[in-house]
Amino acid sequence: MSFGSFGLTFVFLPLSIVGYYGFSRVAPKMGTVWLISASLVFYAFAGARGLPYLVMSALGNWLLGSRIASSSARLKHVLLWCGLAGNISLLLVVKYSAFFLEVVDLGRFAAGGMGVPVGISFYTLIQVMYLVDCFEGLATPNSLLDHFLFSSFFPYITMGPLVRARDMKELLRRDEPAKLDNDLAAQGLELFVIGLFKKAVVAQSCAHLADTGWGLARNLTMVEAWVTTLAFTFELYFDFSGYSDMAVGAARFFGVKLPLNFDSPYKARSVIAFWRRWHISLSSFITTYLYTPFLRMRRRPTFGWAMASTILAMTIAGLWHGAAWTYVVFGVLHGVGLVVNNVWRKTKWPFPSTLGWLLTFLFLVCTLVLFRASSLAVAARMFGAMLGRHGVSGFDQDLFVGGAPGALRAAIAAAAGLACFTFPNADRISSAFTPSVRRAVGLGVLAVVAVIFMNSLAAKEFIYRDF
Repeated sequence: MSFGSFGLTFVFLPLSIVGYYGFSRVAPKMGTVWLISASLVFYAFAGARGLPYLVMSALGNWLLGSRIASSSARLKHVLLWCGLAGNISLLLVVKYSAFFLEVVDLGRFAAGGMGVPVGISFYTLIQVMYLVDCFEGLATPNSLLDHFLFSSFFPYITMGPLVRARDMKELLRRDEPAKLDNDLAAQGLELFVIGLFKKAVVAQSCAHLADTGWGLARNLTMVEAWVTTLAFTFELYFDFSGYSDMAVGAARFFGVKLPLNFDSPYKARSVIAFWRRWHISLSSFITTYLYTPFLRMRRRPTFGWAMASTILAMTIAGLWHGAAWTYVVFGVLHGVGLVVNNVWRKTKWPFPSTLGWLLTFLFLVCTLVLFRASSLAVAARMFGAMLGRHGVSGFDQDLFVGGAPGALRAAIAAAAGLACFTFPNADRISSAFTPSVRRAVGLGVLAVVAVIFMNSLAAKEFIYRDF
């Protein structure tokens, strides 16, 4: 069961909402217990073997957060560093042990692992932020029930966005029966339907082209290689932004306004602007918890040190996405891109905005080859194809499109690319929500089309689910 599935859309989500408000009327804590139970059931369906890690993480960080808030200044530092070390160690051991053993040529000892728990990269960072907030006095320690809800809330537990305890204040520490906010619920429904349409219709259509091309990466012509890489570029955006829209929409049914995670990133005219618009909660974490500490390691940081800190922070961010050299190189390249962008800004030389957008988008398309490739060798073959190694022209329409359904998917993918650069994002659409017949009809059409595609296509799991 995942966002975009029939089970979640038509069974799990309605039952969660009805149960939460129903039990909350009896006693607010009963509503909390119901929502925790629903969230753990959701997580168990996503990956039951990872459930002990989630419970252990929630319980351990709740104990530490409470202790940090009530300790002396000196002990606070010790407990914070122990907590950070514990969280990071768990992530390193569970997610990266096989990668590190392979690096030191001990890969034979990594065989037979149980796999990476779903969402561990996300909920580990959430716990890190919670401990730091408790240390700095920015958050009051949660009760045990509230912390389990904060740690497991199903809209964001598997794929974000990254949240802080204060983002959940509408749901935590509730001592009165919850009441459905009709305006937030209407916005939530609109966001959920838009996100569902993005995933089921747009991302799936782009995935058809991308997967076909990547299956033939060794022999693609230049035209086919660029169609493939562009299709994946749009698939990634609509896949993850679609999930984020559904997550934010689902949370609003419970009165929670999760932070914006996407702000039309493909309209960015620089690499700096791109990271301010793409996966905003992760970008904020990188800046606050990686780049800034690296920068402060020197009493008087220089511009050169700041740029070195940028590359180091982005390298770690790249590795956070997955235990593979492709992600490391992806992070390094984006770090270098940010450095080049900052150096150019420092010169104060003018730069045409349209050219800035084009170069930024081309840089993104090329680096996402590493994001999609299973190895550096596969990425190199795709780069070779993009440069015309197997010929420039030629497009196998039968292979990539394959009949009327394929032609429809290709048309949707092309329209999706255009929409990235012209349409406002879902959050802006939802923020301007005013009930109207026209809006209701439009939303109904999107919902019907999404359900048709959900029923006719084999669902592909969310790309970020494995991170």
